[in-house]
Amino acid sequence: MKRLFISFLSVISALVFLLAVASPAWAASGPTSIDLTDHAIASGTDWHYAAGVFTITGATPITVTGTVSDGTRIVIDDNGGAGITANLTFNGVSITGLGSGQSPLTVSPPSALNLTITNTNTLSAGDGAAGITVESGATLVIDGSGTLAATGGSGSGGDGVGAGIGGGGGISGISGGDGGDGGTVTIEGSANVTAIGGGSTFGSVGGAGIGGGGGAGGGNGGDGGTVTIGGSANVTAIGGSARTGGAGIGGGGSANGSGGGSGVFSTTTTGLVTASGGSGYNDGANIGAGGSMSSTGTDISNTVGCFVVDASVSGGNGSISPLGSWSVNRGDMSFAITADSGYAIDSIMDGLTDVTGAQKGQASGAYALSGIAANHAIVVMFGLKGTPPTSVPTLNAWALALLALLMGGVVVVRRRQA
Repeated sequence: MKRLFISFLSVISALVFLLAVASPAWAASGPTSIDLTDHAIASGTDWHYAAGVFTITGATPITVTGTVSDGTRIVIDDNGGAGITANLTFNGVSITGLGSGQSPLTVSPPSALNLTITNTNTLSAGDGAAGITVESGATLVIDGSGTLAATGGSGSGGDGVGAGIGGGGGISGISGGDGGDGGTVTIEGSANVTAIGGGSTFGSVGGAGIGGGGGAGGGNGGDGGTVTIGGSANVTAIGGSARTGGAGIGGGGSANGSGGGSGVFSTTTTGLVTASGGSGYNDGANIGAGGSMSSTGTDISNTVGCFVVDASVSGGNGSISPLGSWSVNRGDMSFAITADSGYAIDSIMDGLTDVTGAQKGQASGAYALSGIAANHAIVVMFGLKGTPPTSVPTLNAWALALLALLMGGVVVVRRRQA
């Protein structure tokens, strides 16, 4: 009996030892909040910190705060390929100043992240990375009532650049240089989200605002993934401008391959969606494919319940803001029109309709669209500012009388001479 009891204790001790070894320290209970500026606490419930990276390992709701520009970033763990569903709240988070290839927030496939945003949050990637990396197989759901701005990093040399939210940029010589395909991104609640794809003026290509990363070398742009906008969310997505442009929502650009495909986009939001493709030798679509050296990205705005509003200036000598092509789902847009010095508004056309009105000849003006439910092409022309007419002095009664006397005297003199 004594031997049996000792054996039982040995088994229990062994089990306790195995559990202690198998369970990492960060799985134990601990803080359920992360201050990005505090690197002294190495772990909490379902998270741990090491070498500048906060790694999320479980589903425990975690609130994140702090402003950093020292290389600190966040990674959602892939759990050895099994994936997790993490739950984070960003409350006034700012992550900037990252190195090449570093993303402020990465959702590792096949994991998912439910991200609630409160207050104002800013995420800016290092060269080639996405503002929020959500590549094929990963899922991101953004909710809440706060504001989030996610910007992809600029290109480096001939490498691709990252999306605002979605795929990272391709790297020359790796996987053909293809940009990362976008994953599954859902934006809902009353969130206000701005996503801007990375761009460059030196041999690189633009990433999508939301969707694929830009390809490098002969690589293709990343495809757009699946993007859904619902609730009352307001979303602005702008593709990166570079050698070729990334889509506002959709595919990344490509220098010598094919622009990334459109992916799948749908919206039911009662808020406002505005998307604009990046510019380059060939522009990315507002909603659709990324640009390539051989073609502009195919735009699918009109097939997904959105309308295209183009605003341009013909002949120069002034400006309209915002300028360019925008896809919107509904709502209103306002444009400010300003003539250069010495010029004035000559005409404002919306399609074939002259909407200049009383603004003709003015140095500045405006044009507003209300309840957008159709495509619009707004073209402004400016002309030289007209010289005001010289005023003619008026003659009073005494002057008229004097003039009459003078004229009468002239007539008398001429008769006498005759």
